[in-house]
Amino acid sequence: MNEVISHRTRSETMTEDSLPGSDKARLAELRRKIDRLDEALLDLIAQRRDGVAQVQRLKREFGLPVRSPRREREMAVRIGAIARRYGLPPEATVSVLRSTIHCCLQAVGEAEETAGLASSYSLENKR
Repeated sequence: MNEVISHRTRSETMTEDSLPGSDKARLAELRRKIDRLDEALLDLIAQRRDGVAQVQRLKREFGLPVRSPRREREMAVRIGAIARRYGLPPEATVSVLRSTIHCCLQAVGEAEETAGLASSYSLENKR
């Protein structure tokens, strides 16, 4: 019990500046790794945007609607299943997908409400 209390007290009084040099360097390297991952995610989103633009051009060529609620529901279910495999919360992951879709549509000038994805991933999809 004392170990937990002393650890809690230590963590409450420590700041990042008070870390020993090697731990401060390790923390900085871990943060640089996260920054590189963030940039890689943004690169993937930009690639997705380009794919969305190509799909939209093809749909327009054939007079199809730009948005497909059925496809978006299917994507939400698929992403929820993949999220579970990675140990990620499905609802939050679907929310990230919804935001990514909105971002890509906004980038190509077709932003519409994407709230339909939120309701398309329901409790029954958690199997």
